[in-house]
Amino acid sequence: MYARLRWGPGITTSGIDWHLSTRFPAGAGVVSGGFEGTYTSSYFVKALEVNGVELAGELEGAGYLNRYNPSAPPIPKWKSRVNFGYHRSLYSLVSYLNYIPAYTNAGEPEDSDYRTIDRFATLDVSAYRHLPGGFDVTFSVLNLLDTDPPFVNWEVAFDGFTHSPKGRRLKFSITWHLGEGH
Repeated sequence: MYARLRWGPGITTSGIDWHLSTRFPAGAGVVSGGFEGTYTSSYFVKALEVNGVELAGELEGAGYLNRYNPSAPPIPKWKSRVNFGYHRSLYSLVSYLNYIPAYTNAGEPEDSDYRTIDRFATLDVSAYRHLPGGFDVTFSVLNLLDTDPPFVNWEVAFDGFTHSPKGRRLKFSITWHLGEGH
């Protein structure tokens, strides 16, 4: 779906969000797969003025870090996620590949090694088991390949709005669904 929104005191955005998924029988189970993401075609910010003084000029923020404009967060043009799973009876195994392509730090000179913020991809894998009594148990490995976020030439050395600095993490969860299995 294509959307064009105007909000705040001078920000106009447009882009596309999508989600495609499928499930089909495979042997004794079901295979699932999907592709989702967002494309920001425009993120136009009017000049920021306070009491007649321009604090930040107007800018097109889509595809940029937007380091020097407080009205625009970092906005890579693309963000996407692919998932694949196999589900059988009470068990599931699901993986997610999260991807953000390279984008530009316009605050750096054209010939700077830091002008391009590299792409970032992480792989997450989860195993799920449904138990009697309405319980579900999940074990996940997030950022399985222990990928570091790309370097950004600013205070914390990464874009915390876009990339996670967290390395490989193990997660175990138990969920209880009220009213099930009694």
